[in-house]
This record gives sequence, structure tokens and C-alpha cells, in this order.
Amino acid sequence: VAQASVSAREIKGQTTPGDTFFPSTMSARVPIPDGFLCPITRAVLEDPVMCSDGHTYERSAIDYWLQQPRGVDPETGIPLPPWSPLHNVPLTSVELTPNRALRDAIQAFLAHYPDLRLKPQRMDLHDVQATVEGFQQDMESKGDRLRTQLALQEREISDLRRQLDEARSGARALPADTASKGAGGGGSGSSDEW
Repeated sequence: VAQASVSAREIKGQTTPGDTFFPSTMSARVPIPDGFLCPITRAVLEDPVMCSDGHTYERSAIDYWLQQPRGVDPETGIPLPPWSPLHNVPLTSVELTPNRALRDAIQAFLAHYPDLRLKPQRMDLHDVQATVEGFQQDMESKGDRLRTQLALQEREISDLRRQLDEARSGARALPADTASKGAGGGGSGSSDEW
């Protein structure tokens, strides 16, 4: 225990704020923060750029995403705007802003854990295309599932509304039926029955 506290004091004198006390042999076990990964490629960001949806992407991946045809509006015939890869809503702008602070943080992290640089992170254009196309297919599949769920829920809502309308109609008819039975003398308590 005494030796551990001495080691901690020695380490404290040799480190800067934010340093993590892992031996270099453990750096391979250190998880890369999720914010350092491109949401499209899931690779460490090398040229991070921020998009109008507020998320940061690898430049080559988001460039490729933005260049994909989106079809046309069936009512106006105007080409549809690019959509956010994460939120599936139209982007307000296709302007990309370099995220230098994140790039610097990633570089500092990788400098601190050089073992994490074992595999080159740069993806060639073919890899980016394949990744983006896979991502698009995944988004389309999720969209199809959501549309199916929505249709089922709309059908269920329609059935529930129909049942509610039937119940209301039956409830309105009930007081009229009850009143007619009471007026007909069936159990009204006349003197003939006593």
C-alpha cells in the first residue's frame, strides 16, 4: 500500500491534467471514445467535419453521402434535398465545417496511445462507397420497418375508433331502451300485483 501511494505521487509529478494512468501495454485495451468515430464508417475520424445536423463525420464519407441522388418530390418534381444520415430529416445546408478541436483531441489521444495506430484508418473511396451504401440500405430497411409499424398502428387506431363509435352509439341507445321498458308497466309496481 505504501509503495502504491509513492507511485501515485511520482506519477502526479510527471503528468499533465487529463492524463490517464495506464501503462503503455494497456493502451490496446483502452476503448476509443465514441465521439472520435465517424457515425457512418465507425472508423476513427481523420478529417472531421461538422454538418448542419450538428454531427461530425469523416469528410470523405459525408461528401459521398451528400452526392447520392435522393429522387424528386412527386408533387413538384424538384430534386429532394440531402438528408441527415443520423436523423433522416432534410439538412438545412450542405456546407461542411472542419471540426479542428475534435481533430486535435483525436490526435492528442492517439499520441498518448500509439498502439492504437497499428492499423491505418484511412479508407479508400471504394471502402467509403461500400460503407455509405450499406448505411443507406440499413436506413432504408429501418424506414420500411417504421412505415410498416405505422400502417399497423394506424389500422389499430382506426379499429379502436370504430369500436369507440359503436360503444357510444350503444350507450346513447341504452337510456332510450331503459325508459321504454319502465313506461311499459313491466315491473313498475302497480297495485294489481300486490
